[in-house]
Amino acid sequence: MKKIDEKGFKLCEIQGRLFEQSLVEFQGSSPMFIKLFMNGETAKLFDDGSILFLSTGTEYSDLELPQNYLKEKTKKPVLYSANELYWIGYMYRYWCYTRDLTSLMANRLIPSTKFLQSYLPMHTQDPEAALRTLIESQGLADYDLCQTIVEAYRKEMGLK
Repeated sequence: MKKIDEKGFKLCEIQGRLFEQSLVEFQGSSPMFIKLFMNGETAKLFDDGSILFLSTGTEYSDLELPQNYLKEKTKKPVLYSANELYWIGYMYRYWCYTRDLTSLMANRLIPSTKFLQSYLPMHTQDPEAALRTLIESQGLADYDLCQTIVEAYRKEMGLK
C-alpha cells in the first residue's frame, strides 16, 4: 500500500470533479458514465498520473469525455447526486492510487453501485477508513490484492 501524497490528492480531486461534472455534461445514466470512464483512455491518464501534465486542461470538455451513450435503453436514466458522484470518483482514484490498481481493475472488483450503497454511511469518514470498510464489506482481501484479482477473475469466468 502506498501513502497518499499531494499528487494523489490532486488526482482524487480532479477525478471527483469530473464525475460531478458528468451530471451536467453526460446525457445518460451515472452508472454508465462511470463504467465508460473507468474503462476509457482518460482513466489510463489518471492511472499513470500523466493527466497532471496535460497542456489541454482537466475540465470535462478538455478531456473529450463522453457526452452520451446511445446504446442505453432506459427511458429515464439513473442519476446520482453531485455529491455522490464526486465521492465515488474521489474514492475510486484514492483506491487506485494507494493500491496501485488500474481503473479497469477497480471498477471490476467493486462496481459503482456498491460505492453508491456505501455513500451515506461512509462519505464523512476518512477515505482510508471508508475504503477499508468497503473492501471488507465486499469480501475482498485488501492485504493480498493479487489473490483478490485472481479470485474475482475466476468467479467472473465461472472457474473454481
